[in-house]
Amino acid sequence: MIAVSIAMEKNDEENGYLGVIPGSHKLGPLPHGKVKNILEHADWTMETEGVDLTAEIPVVLEKGDILFFHSLLVHSSTLNKTKDRFRRSYVCHYIRHDSNITLRKDLKRKIDLY
Repeated sequence: MIAVSIAMEKNDEENGYLGVIPGSHKLGPLPHGKVKNILEHADWTMETEGVDLTAEIPVVLEKGDILFFHSLLVHSSTLNKTKDRFRRSYVCHYIRHDSNITLRKDLKRKIDLY
């Protein structure tokens, strides 16, 4: 699976950027547990375990920027700390037709693109 995120407006440290851990996609699937920092992340989200989360770097996107990333890349979004700015993005996921999705029920429905 590959994810594509198109920034509909600037995504930065103030309105909540996407943070990634470079090279983490090479580690393969990692376990997830309950998020620990609920001041920065919603309490319903999951947190990747078995990787140094302090290695995360921000991906600042200008309006119109497009980010492609591997589904196994450890990533997260921070909370919006502004009162007057949104962080809208259009996100799509591409999954090969012969992929076996076992963990995410929301990804089991497939739509052919031909």
